[in-house]
Amino acid sequence: MDLGRSRHRVGTMQTRAPLLVGRDAELTELTRSLSGTRAGRGGAAFLVGEAGIGKSRLAAMATGRAFDAGMRVLRGRGSTIGPMVPFRPLTEALLSLFRGGEPFDDNELGPYRPVLGRLIPEWAAAAPPGAVSLVVLAEAVLRLLSVAGRGRGCLLVLEDLHDADAETLAVVEYLSDNLDLQPIMLLATIRGPQPCPQNLHGESQGFSYAGAGRGVSQRHSSQWAPHRARWSAHRSPR
Repeated sequence: MDLGRSRHRVGTMQTRAPLLVGRDAELTELTRSLSGTRAGRGGAAFLVGEAGIGKSRLAAMATGRAFDAGMRVLRGRGSTIGPMVPFRPLTEALLSLFRGGEPFDDNELGPYRPVLGRLIPEWAAAAPPGAVSLVVLAEAVLRLLSVAGRGRGCLLVLEDLHDADAETLAVVEYLSDNLDLQPIMLLATIRGPQPCPQNLHGESQGFSYAGAGRGVSQRHSSQWAPHRARWSAHRSPR
């Protein structure tokens, strides 16, 4: 069984993945990013490459280090199985806040708490009627992650982001632009032959890494947009 591909949950997460070979630079950078996140300097990292080259395994190693350091770890995954479900990776990740049983003060969310009823069933009764702006929803997710990570840091892992819906990608774009002063790190895996813009470590063995924040090359909206447009066209709602 490839532990790098298995789904670990908060509370039962295994903190070790099989040995990584040739990824020391990337793992070192991710570990440094996790340390900064615990100090309130968040950021985003995108692991991009072909299938089977170790993206999920590297993400699992980083996840294990975050878990060992006492960070709150939330995980979600894009999927092509079944009909398209808006916000699937984000909902899966946020639901683990409630499964884990670890308390956090949701009163700090103020007016953003009802907005999150679209993603969290426990809060659905208070959700506002009608459509909610994606910008407002993304800000609500940002504030929830910030509260959840206060004093310890929060790692949000979204795997197979190439299979995510357009709504999820819009929230990811907003998050990646607004993590600099938050105790939040976003780590995403993306399958694709094209290198990530502003590749940090080159494309050794078909793998590329790009990060945003804390001295790592910034991923601006103009660079993210072509990827979002391509995935949205490929994974339009059915």
